[in-house]
Amino acid sequence: MKYPKYLIIALMFLISCQNKSNSISYETIAVNPIQKTTIERSKLVTLIDIVQLEKSDAHLIGEIWTLIPYPNFIIVNSEEPGVYKKNGDFLFKIGRRGKGPGEYLSSMAVDYYNEQFTILDRSQQKIITYDSNGIFQNEYVIGIFAQALKNIKEHTLIYTESDPNEYNKMLFLLANNYNIIDNSFHINTIKTYMSIFDKNNFTMYNDTLIFFNSFDNNIYIVIIHNDSLSISARYYLDFGKYKIPKTFHDNEFRNIAEYCTALYASNYAHKLYGIFFETDNNVFFSFGFRDEFYFAIYCKINKKTFVIEKIYDDIIFQGLTFSSFIDESFYYFYSDNQIFLVMDAYIFKGNIEKMKQTMSEEDWINYEINNHKVLNIYNNLNINDNPIIFIFNINPDITNYFL
Repeated sequence: MKYPKYLIIALMFLISCQNKSNSISYETIAVNPIQKTTIERSKLVTLIDIVQLEKSDAHLIGEIWTLIPYPNFIIVNSEEPGVYKKNGDFLFKIGRRGKGPGEYLSSMAVDYYNEQFTILDRSQQKIITYDSNGIFQNEYVIGIFAQALKNIKEHTLIYTESDPNEYNKMLFLLANNYNIIDNSFHINTIKTYMSIFDKNNFTMYNDTLIFFNSFDNNIYIVIIHNDSLSISARYYLDFGKYKIPKTFHDNEFRNIAEYCTALYASNYAHKLYGIFFETDNNVFFSFGFRDEFYFAIYCKINKKTFVIEKIYDDIIFQGLTFSSFIDESFYYFYSDNQIFLVMDAYIFKGNIEKMKQTMSEEDWINYEINNHKVLNIYNNLNINDNPIIFIFNINPDITNYFL
């Protein structure tokens, strides 16, 4: 699951504009990318549980594209979506890969609503529904190369991003029969390299549905009224003098790799990779600056943004320090007030061994006494086993740390 920097960005590019929106005022989040800090993990989160995903021949996990927590289970979407208990026990696989009825070639997005699983198959341009046990129910050809899906109330939202026709970069509203009834957010561009795939484009904050996408400094509210769709800006990430100027985009780049090379060599900051979530006190997001990437926290109380360069671990891998993006937020998934950090088995074992090497014999004995679950997983873990999930509660008083 480790990715080189060029691959992270090679999957992503987006310059945005609106053509259908509400004229609601938005809040500006000022970001200074050269003012960075290190934070102790315990100041940011509290560890709730450590879960090892059961290894099963019925469901082989590769790269985890999305991880979606629900009250009684977790959806793990890789090449084939699977469902696990909250303790990591495997339950069942949703459908299967193929070209037949109820089969998918790509599971770009998975959702669960009204006791029904939904898979968005970008390759076959269809939405497939399954019952609460993962058994095929029905499928609907939508005729659109979509990449993101969200079920909400009696509607479904899909986002196309890199559709190779006139539906490129549009947000569509679908009725409960999956017919298109409205659309918004058409982004007009002829640049052939402007194509990305985000891990996620939707999140919920209380009862508010939020839409976001990489390289777009706006965060949007999605409003559905009857069968009508509209969007409005909720936040604007302002990088000040480090914002990418229009003149940079006027250059004719041959491909995304050439664009990224130029961007890395520039002095510009950019929001990236679909990482955004919000709590009552804070807004969390990631961004890139030059050829480095960071996790950031905006405090709603004092209206300040804090760029996290490093996370000092005083909870799990005590004494080790990690990059806030490459080692951390790139593998964050989130729900409500929780962060789910996914870590490959070989990385988990390697971190334990690095930590042990930095500890005195006495410190290691104390660690063994106080961390039975961590070491039990470590002692029984094969480097090819399924990933480990750390479940954290976001500390409600994290804002005080930055005051």
